[in-house]
Amino acid sequence: MKRILHLFFAIGLGVSSGHALHLDRFAAIVNGELITESMIEMERAYAESCLVLERSVGEPDSKMQILDRLINRQLIVTEALRFLSVPKAQVDARMEQVISGAGGRDALTAELERIGMSEIEFQTRIRSMLLFDAYIDQRIRAFIQVRDRDVDAYIRDHAGEMDMGEMQDVPDEKIREIQELVRKYLLESKVNDRLEEIIQELRKNADIKILIDR
Repeated sequence: MKRILHLFFAIGLGVSSGHALHLDRFAAIVNGELITESMIEMERAYAESCLVLERSVGEPDSKMQILDRLINRQLIVTEALRFLSVPKAQVDARMEQVISGAGGRDALTAELERIGMSEIEFQTRIRSMLLFDAYIDQRIRAFIQVRDRDVDAYIRDHAGEMDMGEMQDVPDEKIREIQELVRKYLLESKVNDRLEEIIQELRKNADIKILIDR
């Protein structure tokens, strides 16, 4: 790979002598597609914005954690496109949901300007996330089963943590509610494990070049 890939490059159209030159730097190349440092910062800003319906708590992710997330998402979305598509109506519906959550279209526009994302980039992100979710639902979750005996074993092994006391003293309705919660927990745990396996396999077979210090 030529050394030029490690240098700064100008991005954007119509840069003239009357405008400041905006420089960016390559952070990674994934199967020939670029991820830049500005994309990392945009991802960070987006994750902290009101456009995220369920924001994570805790310490902010590092630059490398965000880069890894971008790489993993790009690999999964590329893989998803081999099997799936997202109708425009579904993208539009999710857009309306986000617009409502942001407080209206003007509020959305202001927030996108704040984080440095165009509406087209935002629509592309929405489509990518819908593809990501559809891939998990149709290519992973659909093939995973949680057996009743697995649920019962988990409840039995963790009864103390659930403050259930003696099982015979717990009302049937409460037991069914706990079983359903445990079933969902075990299902999502298996989904996450399988997703991690797929990501590692995709990364192993991908051409990934990290161009920033870890």
